[in-house]
Amino acid sequence: MELAIKDKIFNVFIFGRQNTRAGEYGLGSYLKELANCMKFYNNVKLHFVYIESKIHKELTVDTENGITSIYVPAPLYTNPLHDKYYNIKLYAKRITDLMFDFVSGKENLIFQFNLSAEFFLAKEIKKRFNGKIIYVVHCFMWYFDFYGNEKKFKEWEENNLQKENTPYSNDRMICEISDHIICVTNHARTDLINKYLLPKEKISVVHNGMNIGLDYVQKAIVEQKKAELGFQESDKIILFVGRIDDCKGILFLLNAFYFILKEIPDAHLVLIGEGSNITRWFNTCQGIWRNVHFTGFLSRQTVEDFYKIADIGVIPSLFEWCSYVALEMMSHRLPVVVTAVGGLDEIYEHGKTALKVRIETKEDGQLAINEQELADNLLLLLKSDETARLIGNQAFKTVKHRFTDKIMTDNLINIYTNLTI
Repeated sequence: MELAIKDKIFNVFIFGRQNTRAGEYGLGSYLKELANCMKFYNNVKLHFVYIESKIHKELTVDTENGITSIYVPAPLYTNPLHDKYYNIKLYAKRITDLMFDFVSGKENLIFQFNLSAEFFLAKEIKKRFNGKIIYVVHCFMWYFDFYGNEKKFKEWEENNLQKENTPYSNDRMICEISDHIICVTNHARTDLINKYLLPKEKISVVHNGMNIGLDYVQKAIVEQKKAELGFQESDKIILFVGRIDDCKGILFLLNAFYFILKEIPDAHLVLIGEGSNITRWFNTCQGIWRNVHFTGFLSRQTVEDFYKIADIGVIPSLFEWCSYVALEMMSHRLPVVVTAVGGLDEIYEHGKTALKVRIETKEDGQLAINEQELADNLLLLLKSDETARLIGNQAFKTVKHRFTDKIMTDNLINIYTNLTI
C-alpha cells in the first residue's frame, strides 16, 4: 500500500463504544477498516477512545501497530437525584479530564465522533481543547424508532425539533458544534442540509470502504464448504446478513420466501445475525422451517464461509446507509437483490450490479415491500446462472474501484488537511 508522506502530523482521536448494537455491526466494521488502513499512513497518529466499556473496570491503554486504544469504563454510579442528562454531562467531563494527558502538547488535533449520543462529550472536548470536531453521520436514530415513517416523524418534529433534551435533539446539536460533518451517503447529506439548514460546504460525503482481497473461489472449495455447513450440493442458498429486525425487512423477506419455495423446493434462506423476539420470526416460518435457518451471531470466519457458498444475497432494508454487508457481498462477487433506498440506491445500479425492489409508502407513512416483486427478482437470479454471474462480477469491479479502505482513508485525510490549514 502506498504511504501518505506529508510534513503535517495529525493526532486523531476517534470515539466509539463497546457492547452496543452499533459497535457490533456497521460502526464496528467502519472502525476496524479505519484501523487496518490508517496504520500504513505515517502522518496519522491514531487513537481510538472506547467509552462506556463494561469489560474494563479502570482506564486501560493498549498500543498495537502504532495505534493507541483507550478504554474508558462505564460509570459505576449515577446520581439518582438528578436526571440522566446531568449524569451524561458529568461523565463527559470526567472523560475530558482523562483525555488531557493524551492530548497535551500535541498539534493538529482531530476529534472524530460517530454517534449523536456523544454530543455532550463533543461539546466538552471542544471547550477544553484546541482541536477540530468532526461528526460522521452513519445513521439518523429516528429512522429506527419510527421505522422510517417520515410522516410520523414530521408530526413529532413539528412540536419538538427546537427543544433540547429530546430523543433526537442531539442529532441537530452535534451538527451545529462540529467544525465539519461527514456523511457516508449523498442521501444523508441532502437530508442534513434540508432539515437543519446547514451550509453545504460544512458537509462532505465519504463513502465507507473496505479492504478488497478476494477473488474467485474454486467450485471444489464451495462444494466442500457446503457439506461442512450441512447443505447438499444441489441446495440453492439465499443469504441475509444483519440484525434480525423489522427495519431490515425480515417479515417481507420471509413472506417472499414462500413464493420461492413453490418454484424451487430445495432453496434455503440463511439469516445471519441477532435480534429480539426471535420466537415471532420462528412463528412466521410455519411449514417452511426446514428451509429457513436463523444462525444467530457467528464468527467472522463462519460468515466468510457462508459468503463463499451462497448463490445469491438479499438486503431488503426499509432504510439503509452505506452498508458494510453490501460491500462485503460485492467483494465476494455475490449477486444480490436489494431495496432501492438511501445508500443502497447509491451503491448499486439496477440490472448491472444488483436487482432493485421498490419501497412502497402507505397512506399512513408506513414503509412496505411488494413481496411478490421481491420473490420474482430473487427467482430471476436463482434460475439464471449467467445473469447472476454477470451481476456478481460487475459488483466486484464496482466495489474495487469505488469503495476501498484506501479511498475512504485518503478522503478523510484530505478533510483533516483542509481543516488544519
